[in-house]
Amino acid sequence: MSMIASLSRMAFAVAIVLSAASSPAPAQDSLGIAATVNEDVVTMLDLAARIQLVALASRLPDTPETRERIAPQVLRALIEDRLKLQEAKRLGINVGDKDVDNRLSALAQQSGTGSIEEFADMIGRNGVPFETVRNQVRADVSWTRVVRRVLGPTVAISEEQVDEALARIESEAAQPAYLVSEIFLAVDGQNGEAEVESSARRLVAQLREGADFAAVARQFSQASSAANGGDIGWVSPSEVESALRGALETLSPGMIGDPVRGTSGVHILLLRDRRESRGAAEDAKATLAQVFFALAEDATAEQIDETSADALSRTQPLTSCEQMAALAAEVSPPGAQPLLADIAFSDMPPELLAIASGTPIGTPAAPILAPGGVVVLMVCDRQGASGVPGRDEIRDRLGRERIEVLARGYLRDLRRVAIIDVRL
Repeated sequence: MSMIASLSRMAFAVAIVLSAASSPAPAQDSLGIAATVNEDVVTMLDLAARIQLVALASRLPDTPETRERIAPQVLRALIEDRLKLQEAKRLGINVGDKDVDNRLSALAQQSGTGSIEEFADMIGRNGVPFETVRNQVRADVSWTRVVRRVLGPTVAISEEQVDEALARIESEAAQPAYLVSEIFLAVDGQNGEAEVESSARRLVAQLREGADFAAVARQFSQASSAANGGDIGWVSPSEVESALRGALETLSPGMIGDPVRGTSGVHILLLRDRRESRGAAEDAKATLAQVFFALAEDATAEQIDETSADALSRTQPLTSCEQMAALAAEVSPPGAQPLLADIAFSDMPPELLAIASGTPIGTPAAPILAPGGVVVLMVCDRQGASGVPGRDEIRDRLGRERIEVLARGYLRDLRRVAIIDVRL
């Protein structure tokens, strides 16, 4: 049987479990097995709970039609979660409860509930076991660490590659630029193409009916931008492949395009804004939010690394300066300034300028070491900036793109050698 079973059979089975979940629960085994992944089991209860979580997070109506549309992609995500956790275990990577709680704390702030306890209560009131959320977060954090350990050391971006990318961008300064969010679904081979395109069409239908794009991207997108709600920032024509470039040219701001087949998979694009050129202005300035993680004066290299990792984990899920300010109130020492308002580019030191000019608005930058601690910055607003990224941002973007491609191949290889049995 294929990895994703017949849609109608799956929707019927899921409907039975969702109905059962509202009455006294029988033993889990009696609810059936949705799939086995090597030695691990995905139960029908697991599948039903994740479907409800996705519907809640994405603001989708909890109807049989919705469950039918998203069930295949949700099951695929659950299978991949099992593979990610199994690979982390094989490599001896342990993600503890503290690591999970750090990410959950950020998600709680993002949801507006404030604390993990309030977040769990809100999830529970909507019929989703909070363990479903914890399991998803644990798989995400585990995979991030697997990719960082295995693939990170293999990626090196040369100065020549940066030069080539910068030259392309600067040559297009007079051309349009697009502010884009994306949902990417990988195609693993010819046999999976029809399935992926069908999933993409169902997601587009939900998005056009009012589902939250950023939330859907976080749940389903297989690109690194998923952590930022699909936001890939401003891009020039040379920065996207030709099929996507043609699609963007047909969209107006606020429009969601039809699924587009790219080199590695299917893309769903949201055009958030468009400008006719990247023309620079002498009075460019930006407003930035910052979260300061304090360090002792005699902090060791290990302590600095631990604090940097904690800062990355807690800020990576944030998508607004309001969320950054809330986290700053929780962790930054008294007197730390949470907002740097209207700072002129001409007054910024090089490291700050690279972040202010090149980081997409609402995206946390990488932690940087500062006197007395570690700082994470986010651009809240930018006026008059050229949008031409600096060398560090280009190098970082090229590195992320390379790791993303390698990570998709890594996961594809894990699926290929795994023993996966879909029971639906």
